[in-house]
Amino acid sequence: MATQIVKNSRRYINLTRRPQTYQEYFNMKQTCVRNVIEQTFGLLKMCWGILRSPLWYSVKTHNQIIMV
Repeated sequence: MATQIVKNSRRYINLTRRPQTYQEYFNMKQTCVRNVIEQTFGLLKMCWGILRSPLWYSVKTHNQIIMV
């Protein structure tokens, strides 16, 4: 069985071992959710180029541009 290791900012988390404490469980889940969110933003950036750069206009104007 291959072990799957995810690099965290401070240490490596081994996903094949069950978390021993609530904090380990929370950190494991937070890492997984953070990866999904980062991937989602990557997809949104590919779809809408306006998200690649800082806001030049107000948020209301950006919302109107995206809705068009």
